[in-house]
Amino acid sequence: MAISQYIISFFFVACVLSASCVESNQVDESSQSFPSPGKLLQKAYSKDAEAGSATAQFELGFLYYSGKNGAEQDYEKAREWLTKSAEQDYSEAQMLLAAIYNDGIGTKKNPSEAVRWLQKAIEKKKPGKNYNLESNELAAAYCCLGQDFQTGEGVKQDSDKAFNFYSKAAELGDAKAQVLVGSFYSLGVSVKEDQKEAIKWFEKAAKQGDVTGLCALGECYKEGKGVPQNFVEAYKWYSLAVAVGNVSTYSPITRETVLPISALKFRDELAKQMTPEQLADGQKRTEKFWSDMKK
Repeated sequence: MAISQYIISFFFVACVLSASCVESNQVDESSQSFPSPGKLLQKAYSKDAEAGSATAQFELGFLYYSGKNGAEQDYEKAREWLTKSAEQDYSEAQMLLAAIYNDGIGTKKNPSEAVRWLQKAIEKKKPGKNYNLESNELAAAYCCLGQDFQTGEGVKQDSDKAFNFYSKAAELGDAKAQVLVGSFYSLGVSVKEDQKEAIKWFEKAAKQGDVTGLCALGECYKEGKGVPQNFVEAYKWYSLAVAVGNVSTYSPITRETVLPISALKFRDELAKQMTPEQLADGQKRTEKFWSDMKK
């Protein structure tokens, strides 16, 4: 049964239930107990899931996992149905299983099992949506595998493989991976040190508004690493990191604000060494880049 048919069935059932409520106004409404939308969908998916539909198995597993719209939440059943779907090469189920095992959601944490499902998810499979990941999903999978090989989480640590996966994610436009690829080039890890190549990848991430990429560029221009030292450019990149992070001198330090707050500190230190003309130029460049980035 197609997903659209499930949705139509769900709305039909919902309408019937709604009509019965109006007609039975002689009965105390507090005594009525109707299934939630999520439970209705679980029931709708169950028949085709039992019959072997990978799509229905994934949708049913996801509902048990998320408890969305009042669905019954049961991590064991979620894992059971997602595994059935994943074993039929359904990539979205494989990705979700990887997350479940990586984070230990409703089961014992198992990094090696998470890696196994991630590697299956990135494989090219038969034609059809959800059997092959969309580019953004594929980039996320590559990035996760890069992190696993970089840290040795669930696999033998291997910086070359980490760089390879990060590069694939970066080519697909993942900003986090672009910063990491830039860092590998900057530090000369798994590749020959190349500061200009590092700058190229930092800029790609920065153009997406990635705070780490913006801060990395600020540092490069402040120190003259890979580019001529330029306080005006450094001021611009740090200012953009502050703007993206939406922080001020009084912002509390959290995981999300620590980088932009550091950028604020470095920017203000630079400002003390700059002439009024340089400051005006830096502010002008910041405003232009910010305007272009938001288009």
